[in-house]
Amino acid sequence: MARRKRRRGGKSLTQQAFKWIRVGALVAPEVAEVMQYGLNRDSMRSIISHKTGYNIDTRTFDWGELAVGWMPYIASVLVTYSVPKIASILRRL
Repeated sequence: MARRKRRRGGKSLTQQAFKWIRVGALVAPEVAEVMQYGLNRDSMRSIISHKTGYNIDTRTFDWGELAVGWMPYIASVLVTYSVPKIASILRRL
C-alpha cells in the first residue's frame, strides 16, 4: 500500500512569526520587569498596574500606566496586520 503524502494545511511561516511577535510584545514588559527586579511584591504591583491601569496602593486609575503595559502589543498588532495588507495592495498595482 502506498503512503499518502502528509499535508500541512497551507500554514504560512510569516503568519506564525507574526503570531509569536504579538505574543512576545504582550508579555515583554512583564518579563523585563521580573528579569530586572525578580518576582517580588513590588514587581507584581507594577505588572498589575501596567496591565490594568489601576494602582493598588493609591486606589487610582492611570491611563499612562495602562499605556506602558499595552502599547508594545498594540504597536505589534498594527504592524503585523498592516504590513501584509500593504504588501498585498502593492502586489496588485
